[in-house]
Amino acid sequence: NSDYKEKNILFYKSMGISAQKYFLMKLLVMIFWFSIAVLIAILGVCILYGDINKFPIMFNYFENVILYIILITSLFSFLFENMIGAFCVNFSVWIFSIVLLTVFPKLKFIAFFDAANEVYKNLDKFLITENYAYVSYDLWKYNLLMFIIVFILVNIFSNRWIKNGI
Repeated sequence: NSDYKEKNILFYKSMGISAQKYFLMKLLVMIFWFSIAVLIAILGVCILYGDINKFPIMFNYFENVILYIILITSLFSFLFENMIGAFCVNFSVWIFSIVLLTVFPKLKFIAFFDAANEVYKNLDKFLITENYAYVSYDLWKYNLLMFIIVFILVNIFSNRWIKNGI
């Protein structure tokens, strides 16, 4: 949200950078740096506990969680000029999704990576039993769907990005 200061968006616009390109550039930078942090953290924990065999599974899980968080947070940061407003909306959506999942367990796609959901329970079962039947490598499909939804919303609200910068 620091890009809304001092008419930075007008600078991006005058450089020929569209709202979509701006969003994708910021998204890729965040994914890159957070992925490096996740890689280092998971590798460090695996080395600390002397069990590198779980590294691919844990990296897959945590990377997908981080991707989901980055997508949702980036969307709200894109839509709201005020960082506190974006944070409050993001926090409210998170709480609402957990409550919705608790009331309607069949809506597992609402809070896909929540600890009350099937994905986390299967990861927990894998860590206890080391049975690879509990491992899901298809988490990226959910994030791909989320990316498509978020990018559609960015396209719909691209004028808001310009308005926020004025």
